[in-house]
Amino acid sequence: MAIAVIGGLIVSTVLSLVFVPSFFLVMDDVSRLLGKIFGRFFGKPDDPGFDEYQDAPRPAQGPLKSVAPTSVSPKSSAPPAVAAE
Repeated sequence: MAIAVIGGLIVSTVLSLVFVPSFFLVMDDVSRLLGKIFGRFFGKPDDPGFDEYQDAPRPAQGPLKSVAPTSVSPKSSAPPAVAAE
């Protein structure tokens, strides 16, 4: 039973720390390659400064209202004072 648990831990560690990141890198490289090959036929180029909504009308923004926090006096945990007679 212990061999199965230890083997499972080793396999899951290898899968999560080695296989998944390397598979992601390979798929990222493939997507970049396909983007270079077929990019001229489909869509717009990946441009970090590209904003597809740059010509869209934007709502007018008035002055920002600042909301000051209300002052709250801290409550005392001491019992109320009793007047001495």
